[in-house]
Amino acid sequence: MSAKPASLASEPPVDLAIATSNETAARVLSAELGLLAGRLGRVSHASLEEPARAAWGRFARVLSEIARTERGAFLATLRGPSVSAPLRVWLTSGAERGNEGLAMQIATNALADLALANVLDRRVEMPALPRFSIRGRGVVHVPVGVRTIAFDRGVVLLDERAPEIVEDGVPVSAHVTLSTFDDNPLAAIEAHPQKSGNAVSLGGRAREEWRSAIEAALAIVERYLPSTRAEMELTLQRIVPVGFDEERHLSASYREAIGTIYVSLHPDPMTMAEALVHEHQHTKLNAALAADEILIDALEPRFASPVRPDLRPLLGVLLAVHAFVPVAELWCKMIDASDPRASSARGASRFRDIVRGNREGLDVLEANARRTPVGDALLMELLRHQARHEVRAS
Repeated sequence: MSAKPASLASEPPVDLAIATSNETAARVLSAELGLLAGRLGRVSHASLEEPARAAWGRFARVLSEIARTERGAFLATLRGPSVSAPLRVWLTSGAERGNEGLAMQIATNALADLALANVLDRRVEMPALPRFSIRGRGVVHVPVGVRTIAFDRGVVLLDERAPEIVEDGVPVSAHVTLSTFDDNPLAAIEAHPQKSGNAVSLGGRAREEWRSAIEAALAIVERYLPSTRAEMELTLQRIVPVGFDEERHLSASYREAIGTIYVSLHPDPMTMAEALVHEHQHTKLNAALAADEILIDALEPRFASPVRPDLRPLLGVLLAVHAFVPVAELWCKMIDASDPRASSARGASRFRDIVRGNREGLDVLEANARRTPVGDALLMELLRHQARHEVRAS
């Protein structure tokens, strides 16, 4: 990852909306990950009840050593969705108040990853959980009656027996997996008024159909927004399927689950491409928001959103515009290239609708948002792109 300064404010990014290279995404992710590592190092587990308190103490001592001696492996494990998502939730909810289940989930997933990455220099034992995941390998379902999970260099044992690791997904690109396993503690919580959580579901479709649809959508992004497509290999790790729907598309992401997005299957490749760009943008902005303040009055009051039926805080309006300006750019590039999907009346109408919605959101932000230097740079960038899109849509 980039060695740029941790604070984005020291040099506000100029391509946080539409990428010109991988540098900004790498910088944003590095800044957020560094802050997360710092928060983990300061966490107190004193309020955890036994045996979780003793188990976390063993884990914390080992992790502290690995953070010094195997920094790359430490950060890779920390960034993995099975560790980072529950960790952010635990820290946000107040780790000092105690939550044994989340603490053990974090420690077990991290130790499993570190063990099979061959960086543990001692045996560590933890109380058994019903299941845990190993980044890049799959899921272990722990049989009833197992009491202890042991981790050592290259080895994970359930009561001294090797576990069965079940593959939990299929790769859709070099660094992104379509995963039917999700350990985000917030997956059942949904802020959108037209949805009710993000339960894992293939919607009765085969995994190969899902993979083909996602690969086709990524190919569209690769052709017309190659820098954004390259960014996706940095920002995205896990795509979780949430069903099939011919009429509408449902997608989501969580501020705590950076690297994981939730996507439904739709028969139109353009709809899928839009969704992947949209959720990638949320991932990037969520990481930036964790690293630095962007809007001073982000959560109150509430305003009309161009893409939601409910009133939204200014942060919600920014998230929408930041996601849809690159979608408009995708359509703009396709129109310029005379792509048949964009040259049709339907494609032209879709482009105009997105540009119109972006203008509504930008007007709200310009009139009402108090911005930090990072927020100023981002708004100016969004307005520059919007001006081009409006000319093209006229």
